[in-house]
Amino acid sequence: MEKTARSLKEVLDYIDEFEQKVEREGIWYRGVTDSTYDLIPSLQRSLPRQTHHGEIQNIERKMFDIFKNVEEIKGKEFTDWELLYLMQHHGLKTRFLDWSYNHLVALFFATYTWDKNQNARLWLLDPHLCNEIFLKEYTIISPLPEKSYFDFLNSFTVSNKIYTFDHYRFNYDDFNRRIRAQSGVFTLHLNRNKLNPNTYALDKLLKNEINYEKILNKSKIFPNEDVVLNYIDIHPDAANEIEQHLLKEDITIKTMFPDLTGTVDYLNSIFPDF
Repeated sequence: MEKTARSLKEVLDYIDEFEQKVEREGIWYRGVTDSTYDLIPSLQRSLPRQTHHGEIQNIERKMFDIFKNVEEIKGKEFTDWELLYLMQHHGLKTRFLDWSYNHLVALFFATYTWDKNQNARLWLLDPHLCNEIFLKEYTIISPLPEKSYFDFLNSFTVSNKIYTFDHYRFNYDDFNRRIRAQSGVFTLHLNRNKLNPNTYALDKLLKNEINYEKILNKSKIFPNEDVVLNYIDIHPDAANEIEQHLLKEDITIKTMFPDLTGTVDYLNSIFPDF
């Protein structure tokens, strides 16, 4: 059933409705400026169909090796995972998809560059249930700092599963200010691109996995996919009200991107063109 909010209240009411269905706190949110965008990470989205898993890993490793030798990073004691998170937050293509445990942050990204020619969308995810479906454990993965990211990938070479990852237990320095400001968390997508990338969107894989498990384990009760993952579309009519609310809550370009780039973008946004 189509769910479209035309006001801030309708958005917040739907968030509250979804949270009431979840057994514990800790919903994750993702905002996108176009409701037709699939839940696919940038790396898989940009690769040709049937790109072999080994080729994908080679691309990742080359980008990783170049990034870790950048002057600002070289010599610092980052784990593989921390470097991958930094790569993601600075715009490099990875297997990670950004989420936030702050719904206001997600609303910011749903409206930040929105041209208002189509509906935006706010996704809501129960990360524990997501891992229960894919991992068979009701938990969020916190990878061990000493375990290599690439060793982890090698143990899932034939998998199309998606896992929820929590990274905030790591010790970050100034490089991670954006991650902290955005209350950032991630889903890790192990898709192999055997078929069209859209086939591996989170909502499609989740539905297929639940249906498969229901057939395989008929005696077990599985949640419907809309309890694990759901969304609310945001009509352009709601844009101004949401933007004013975010400004009141100090959710701005400056606070979401607490560095020089963010400050410059913020100043350009509040002063008119001359």
